[in-house]
Amino acid sequence: MLALGKRQADTAIRALAWIGPAFSQQSLASLRRTLPAAEWQALASARAALPGWMAQAIGKEAARG
Repeated sequence: MLALGKRQADTAIRALAWIGPAFSQQSLASLRRTLPAAEWQALASARAALPGWMAQAIGKEAARG
């Protein structure tokens, strides 16, 4: 969960872990709109190091646009 250090993307990962899979898609849509592009890219790039449900949810949101 601390793969990205003290970046906004790391804070987003910890928030997603706390929120859980049930509300991850809604949260990711909001994160995609509010995070700077570089932070969203860092979050998407970290998928391989994340739990499966989180990686899948981030991949789904990244594919949306």
